Amino acid sequence: MLQFRFFHRASAVLFSVLAPVLLSLCSPLFAAEALEPVTLQLKWRHAFQFAGYYAALDQGYYADAGLDVEILELTGDVAPADLLIDGKVDFAVTSSDVVIHRAGGEPLVALASIFQHSPYAFLVRADSDIYKVEDFAGKRVMMGTGVQDAELHAALSRAGVDDGDFIRVNTNFDPRTLLRKEVDVFSAYVTDQAFTLSEEGLETRFILPQQYGVDFYGDILATTETQITEDPERVQAFLQASLRGWQYALDNPDAIIDLILMRYNTQNLSRAHLDYEAAISRELIQPLLVSVGYMNPVRWEQISTIFAEGSFIGADSNIEGLVYQEETTTPTWLILIADNMLLLAVIGAGLAAAAIPAAARHTSSYCRTCSE
Repeated sequence: MLQFRFFHRASAVLFSVLAPVLLSLCSPLFAAEALEPVTLQLKWRHAFQFAGYYAALDQGYYADAGLDVEILELTGDVAPADLLIDGKVDFAVTSSDVVIHRAGGEPLVALASIFQHSPYAFLVRADSDIYKVEDFAGKRVMMGTGVQDAELHAALSRAGVDDGDFIRVNTNFDPRTLLRKEVDVFSAYVTDQAFTLSEEGLETRFILPQQYGVDFYGDILATTETQITEDPERVQAFLQASLRGWQYALDNPDAIIDLILMRYNTQNLSRAHLDYEAAISRELIQPLLVSVGYMNPVRWEQISTIFAEGSFIGADSNIEGLVYQEETTTPTWLILIADNMLLLAVIGAGLAAAAIPAAARHTSSYCRTCSE
């Protein structure tokens, strides 16, 4: 009997000592199991372009929202919007081409626009005689034919440049084709390829669609109506955590560059390259002017009009429901007034800054007017 009591008390003491330790070891596993899995599809390979999402994951913002987020870089030929529509992913980073999808009856919803001005542009050699899209006549232009390149086609259309006026080369995403003089014009991001070529000793020049009144949003965080209908709380939680991550990335670019170099550098980018990308991304995001992710429904209608002009969508296309509507107690009339005031400010800032910060001018020239 005494022996039994001894073992009973010893077991109780041992349990009281080990239980907290075991619970502390196991609690992360239980917490991870409690998080809801979510997939985010990026539109390209890992870079500072997606810094906010890395920050949201690394800083625990997604976990705080109850989400276990898997960030997927682009690896195949299927566009992020198509993966979203097919239900392969929950969220995706795409472009203003969401308008084309929406007008075509596909239920995509734009949750936020990370870039107030699209980084997509034409890139040419600084020693070339190409200063505007009208100079593309007879030149070899590397660009796609899909909706992903719609804003570039819209700029050409507005300038009266037809497909038959130049030689279109299928894109291979390699800016060094410009270095090797295999093409005369390369479709590029102002945050990226010019720096790659500058490291190779080639000076370049950008021609932006903005020159032709094509000023689109860039890097749209999108989902589907199905996601919003089935789990509106999850969509809201993911959006807020992502925007929180973007604010952290903008406030702490060096820390996020360290993170990219350590965990996400599948492109083997240099720190200098990421610094360059961070500086230009900040200019495109315009965090001092608007909240990160801001979108104006009126501007989306303007983008829709440009797509209709280029026959990408019908003139009578309806994009109602494209812009995500959060629950708010603010009167609608007050929101409309504020949105229109911000729209004018954003457009004005875009024209003044030309969407290219001083850091970019050290590696690539930029053509704003046809006379340059």
